[in-house]
Formats: sequence, C-alpha cells, structure tokens
Amino acid sequence: PGIRDAVSALKANGNKLGIVTSKASKGTKKGLITCGLTDLFETIVAADDVDKHKPDPTPVFRALELLSAEAERTVFIGDSRFDMAAGRDAGVRTAAALWGPFERTDLEPYSPNYWLNEPADILRIEID
Repeated sequence: PGIRDAVSALKANGNKLGIVTSKASKGTKKGLITCGLTDLFETIVAADDVDKHKPDPTPVFRALELLSAEAERTVFIGDSRFDMAAGRDAGVRTAAALWGPFERTDLEPYSPNYWLNEPADILRIEID
C-alpha cells in the first residue's frame, strides 16, 4: 500500500524512473499492468535484457544508460542484498525497502545510503 502514490509523486516531480529486475520482461510487464503502474516507468531492464544479473552491476549500468542518468544522482531502491550489492557496485546510492522479504539485519552489511520503512519514505530522499 502506498507505492503507487509514492512513485506517482516521484514522476510528477520530474524524476526519471526505471526498473531493474531479476524477473523476465513478460512477467514484469504483466505485474505492472496488474498493479496499474505501467505509465510510471520510462525503462525496464529485466533478466532477459542483460547477460549478467544482480548482484552484478550490469543491469544497473544498463538502466543508467537507457535513462541517460548520472550514477552519482541516482538512487537504486531495492529489497534484497542482491539489489544493494548491484547498486553499490554501479556507483549509485542505494535505498533499502524494508517492506520486502528481508529484515534490516539482512541488509545492514551492504550499508545502504537510505532506509525506507514504508513507500512514503521514498519522497524524503534528498540528493545534494
């Protein structure tokens, strides 16, 4: 609950939004349709779009390229240790979404830049 509002607000504020997932493109698109989120993301990098997968940073690099985004001004939000490692190794800031399957203690070793307890916390992230 609250993810559509948070992501919609990010989009409305002019942020470039993309998805990096270990799921296949077909399943990812179906999930976005089901959740009513298809209109919010400019790009999707799915497992079948790259040869190397998270925790390797390759899919994050690909998303940065597709979005014409600067790594130092990018935040990669994820809920797994694979997300945190891929983001860190790609040189972007990472934010740990604690509403996913992993506990804070599972993600602490990856030193995310931000901790998100709920989707609304996304809107509190500030990049200097």
